[in-house]
Amino acid sequence: GVSRRGKFSETPTYSADASFRSLRIRSKLFRSLEEAVDTHIIILAAKRALQEEDPSPLEFDEAIWRQFGPLFSMNFRFFTQVHANCHIGRKLYSPETSDLGAALSARSRLLSA
Repeated sequence: GVSRRGKFSETPTYSADASFRSLRIRSKLFRSLEEAVDTHIIILAAKRALQEEDPSPLEFDEAIWRQFGPLFSMNFRFFTQVHANCHIGRKLYSPETSDLGAALSARSRLLSA
């Protein structure tokens, strides 16, 4: 979605994000709500293409690179969010990074744990 970031007493900033199979994609911060919404549309278009492609677990990383690699100039941040409530009572998160390869590696490690 699109989120307002920061304290309400400050000038608002906005970010756009979405997730696909435990990988979360977040935009940089924008001062303009319109820019955040436009970026969210781009993220959702890439996500929709991934859903239509429906990559197998072995093809996942390659499919992510195909959709988000060309968008690197947009300065996205990536991290993994794994639901582990049944094991430890909370979600697990990888560090947030702009390095898609590192994010995919962290995702793989968290999902296999």
